Amino acid sequence: MTEYRNQHYIPQFYLRHFSSDGAGVYRYSLKKDSTERSNIEKTCASFWFYAPRSTAGEFESVLSPLEAQHAELIQEILDTRSPSVVSPWSKDPHSYERYLSLCQFILLTSTRTKLAKSEVEAVANFAFDSVMKPYLKQSEKVRARGIKPEFIDGLRVSRDTANLEGMVGALVGSP
Repeated sequence: MTEYRNQHYIPQFYLRHFSSDGAGVYRYSLKKDSTERSNIEKTCASFWFYAPRSTAGEFESVLSPLEAQHAELIQEILDTRSPSVVSPWSKDPHSYERYLSLCQFILLTSTRTKLAKSEVEAVANFAFDSVMKPYLKQSEKVRARGIKPEFIDGLRVSRDTANLEGMVGALVGSP
């Protein structure tokens, strides 16, 4: 059974459009302050980025058909070199559907990044800091257990599935 542990936050089909051989891309490494060639299978990917092992297969079964649809659409745009392929005002009855699919690709791509994950966590921490921490600091039960306000101040929300939570809107809005 496939594990789906190496989860790409930029789809591989999209990265291949920036590759001369379809297998690797050149990227700039901030850590090394240099350009390096990277295998597409390992580029813009992290282990268990969206979903843990227990749900990775289910997540992949939802994402894979969408990526295939988006790959086909992007290829069509590149082949025709015509934005009218996805124009909402085109006379082609399928153009509007393709337009919605392109919008979904853009939205989905923007929500499946490391930045998007940190933004979801920032919103969760804002809510936690604004609502839960004051409540916990005033709670008699918390004080009775010997938990000090300094400990509560140090608590942070970290979500392994923050990307998935951020992507739900794009996934649910599928045409």
